[in-house]
Amino acid sequence: MSGLKDAIILSDFDGTITVTDTNNAIFANFNQRESEEIVDHYRENHDELGIRWLLAEQYKNLDITRQQLKEFVTEKVTIEQTFFEFLEFIKENNFTFAVLSGGFQDYIDILLEHYGIEQDFPVHANKLIFPKDEGSEADYIKAEFAYPPEESLSKFGPVPTPKGMIINQYKEDGLPIFYLGDGRTDRHAIGRAHYILAKKGSFLEGFCQDNNYEYYVFEDFIEAKDYIIDKLKK
Repeated sequence: MSGLKDAIILSDFDGTITVTDTNNAIFANFNQRESEEIVDHYRENHDELGIRWLLAEQYKNLDITRQQLKEFVTEKVTIEQTFFEFLEFIKENNFTFAVLSGGFQDYIDILLEHYGIEQDFPVHANKLIFPKDEGSEADYIKAEFAYPPEESLSKFGPVPTPKGMIINQYKEDGLPIFYLGDGRTDRHAIGRAHYILAKKGSFLEGFCQDNNYEYYVFEDFIEAKDYIIDKLKK
């Protein structure tokens, strides 16, 4: 497609590119009762603890192997079908694209490979260290975060991935930035990305609505693509 200005497109992964949140699906399948207890404690102290603590504790209490993770993710977690057309649209226009995830590179790699998606774009995410991994020093699954705690503090508490800081780095290119998301960690894009696209029915949609932030609701990536085209017409 010609006649479009250049742009940067950034997207959350879980619940945005995937149909459901991968972490929630994993915990519900393998460790639902204990995971619910951890979530209840987090909800009572969420500003102090933050999602970073929540994910670390949930994986710490999860007794599965890396192979079990792979089998579950490939069988039970699906990528939104319209994402493939969206990715082609990005490539055709040579837009900069990146995934900003508060989740983990481990299952992102698994899913991209499973769906035949070439990972020729940056993925800003964290990683999991399993007890049997080389160099592991723990007898539990350790959530290893890519950014140090001091870079992950925010007005919403400690986050797993400082999306706001990462978006600011992309802003240095001086191009319009579109951010697609659905959850709590995606609040950090507000005020940083030029355009916020919130998944229909998501936490992010409700948050933007309740706080009078400007945003666009999209049900699938075809709607997101049409919105981006409209904003980038010369």
